Amino acid sequence: MIKTVTTVLTVASLLVMCSPVNGPYVSPELQPAYKEWIDGCKIRNIPWRSEVSCIDSILYDSLYIGYWGKCFGDKIIVSSKSIAPEDTMMLKLVTFHELGHCAFGFTHDDAGIEIMNTYLKEENIKLYQWFWTPLVDNYYNRYRLIDPISNVKGCLYEESN
Repeated sequence: MIKTVTTVLTVASLLVMCSPVNGPYVSPELQPAYKEWIDGCKIRNIPWRSEVSCIDSILYDSLYIGYWGKCFGDKIIVSSKSIAPEDTMMLKLVTFHELGHCAFGFTHDDAGIEIMNTYLKEENIKLYQWFWTPLVDNYYNRYRLIDPISNVKGCLYEESN
């Protein structure tokens, strides 16, 4: 009986530790973009909580020059050196892009104007704003559930540059 109770408590503790109730810590500057990303997942019945379970934090912080953002597997950084805090469209675009890598395991897609495009040219940013709805639909349509036995994304995902 004691072994059973101990086993149940251990399993419950592991589940709580591995599945954050509220998700990762998100810097205040990125919270609106993250909320919009979650809302997009909810509308499409994407299990966002499990997809972000291995992401510890989504930070608006200093990053290498030339980078808008970076997925480090368990952490996302959106560059405070490259993007002003009042530039909400860029913050949203880069947050979605990096969540595409870290949460969904997406690779880059350079076939035109795509959220997962490798290079976000400043002259194209207005296009992202104008066509945000179809771009987001295309972004979420790339998502697919992976069989848990052969999982190759989520916690096991490492970005290749």
